[in-house]
Amino acid sequence: MNLEKPKYSIIKVDSAHRIPEEWDSLVRGIFQEKDFLVYNEEFNPCQQRYYLVYDSDILSAAAVVYTISVDLFTFSNIPSPFKMNIIGLPVSVSLPGIFGKKEAVEHLIAYLLEKEKGLKTGLNINPEINTGDAIILRMLPTLELSLKFSSWMDYLEHLRAPYRRRCLQISEKMKSINAEKTTCSFFTDSHYRLYLDVLKHSTTKLETLSLSYFKNLPPSFQLTTYYRNEEIISWYITCFDIRLNRFYFFFGGHNYFLNKKTNAYFNNLIGVLKDGIEKRCDFVDFGQTAEIPKMRLGSLIIPKALFIYHSNPVVFWILKRFKKLIAYRKEFPEHNVFNSSVFHN
Repeated sequence: MNLEKPKYSIIKVDSAHRIPEEWDSLVRGIFQEKDFLVYNEEFNPCQQRYYLVYDSDILSAAAVVYTISVDLFTFSNIPSPFKMNIIGLPVSVSLPGIFGKKEAVEHLIAYLLEKEKGLKTGLNINPEINTGDAIILRMLPTLELSLKFSSWMDYLEHLRAPYRRRCLQISEKMKSINAEKTTCSFFTDSHYRLYLDVLKHSTTKLETLSLSYFKNLPPSFQLTTYYRNEEIISWYITCFDIRLNRFYFFFGGHNYFLNKKTNAYFNNLIGVLKDGIEKRCDFVDFGQTAEIPKMRLGSLIIPKALFIYHSNPVVFWILKRFKKLIAYRKEFPEHNVFNSSVFHN
């Protein structure tokens, strides 16, 4: 008889308020922290539950799971709503919802594939993680820029001439437009309409957040709004993770009708980059989507994976049969943005 104690024990918690404080010892960013998960439960409830893996009473891995209806073939732009149990963070950011020591994470994935019911999907997974029986596929990459610049002018000086010229030309389009930085409590119906307009044009959306979600974001989040007279041209929200000295582009919106005149989206990205440099951050995380404009600013592609699984063998066979429609398939040319080998992509 084998009396050996199992290496791992797993605990499930049904409320973010009940997550133990040691959870934050594992996190790799502010969006995984307990306080932000509590916030998401309040303003974006979607049956969140939390799993903790212990190795000899030491927390070794953790996961967030939630349930929503998502288009299975989102990346192929095919309407295909399915109820999914998602192992991820219940807001569109690039951090994974499962994290910790690699072996413990892999053990937890195997556990979730068995214990969670129905269609299971893991988002923003490190491609090197062993996902067991699940189908692993490419998903949207993260765009990240290392900030080795002392100022905005220093950044411009390190750009190769074509990229610098383009950046200056686009910035010129917003020269007569006022910018205002506030807390997110100043988020209005007008901001929200532009957010919904972005979602309408998006082919990769997961969730639709409420106006109150944006309006009540904590002090580490900042709202920047570009106005012409009283009209909002564009806006973006950033988050400064002071513990990691990392700057995040969280969400943004812009007036599509005026975008050709103002190049508002690219100017939002420039604004985020300027803010990150000004705060002396080590990295700007530009999130996912719109890879080309972000690469033209010098961002690097950080590959991410998703996995998908169903315990029903017929459903699983169908998933394998149509996996090319589930995966993200875009390829991106390299951009040699910087003129110094120190900053070479």
